Amino acid sequence: MLAECAAAGVPFAVASGRTLPSLWRIFEKWADRLIFFALDGALCTAGKVRIADHPIPPKTVSLLLGSADDYNGIELCTRSKSCLLSNKPFLHESEQRRLGGEYERLEAPPDEPVYKIILFGRRGSEPVIPDGLHAVYKNETVTELVRADVDKALAASELCGALGIPASEAAAFGDGENDRTLLRFAGIPVTIYGAKHDIFSLSHRHTENAAEYVRLLLRENDSAERKKI
Repeated sequence: MLAECAAAGVPFAVASGRTLPSLWRIFEKWADRLIFFALDGALCTAGKVRIADHPIPPKTVSLLLGSADDYNGIELCTRSKSCLLSNKPFLHESEQRRLGGEYERLEAPPDEPVYKIILFGRRGSEPVIPDGLHAVYKNETVTELVRADVDKALAASELCGALGIPASEAAAFGDGENDRTLLRFAGIPVTIYGAKHDIFSLSHRHTENAAEYVRLLLRENDSAERKKI
């Protein structure tokens, strides 16, 4: 699918809550040729060249670290790693398995900008979200925060503007809460089977396999171009 996009001159962006190193690893073969909206759009690159950068203000990071006792753990996501402050061994073990080499135990605030903060709360308690941040994902015990002006839709809008692509011609695929604004932005939103109803219902286009659906869109576009000729 990626090869077909490249051959057709169609830019492809990977939009995810993951860190950049994990996305580069997953798409290792294509890491120099894809666009990445990492950490829910807070940090974006073209290949490995940074194109958008929206860190959380250091004062806000310090404010949340000052309330660490209110949570089971606080994770700070930087450009290169995720650092966890917690006295809960099970959280450290879980994040070590999930993140591998990108994980560090937080002993002191990281010396690089923080783009995303994950709060591991206690059941029945509501996290306090500082001014200037918003939750891109939230469940009973986990809240993921980025700057209030940042989400995947912002990244897509900036990219479309830079490339001269109308939003009406942009396709987006999603299945989670952090995809809501992206699906609303794109003129061709496609939701994945298995998404919760309120996300699934954002589009009349659905698929089990995003890659195959992209190939279908490429064929449709090619057919439309041939008819013009």
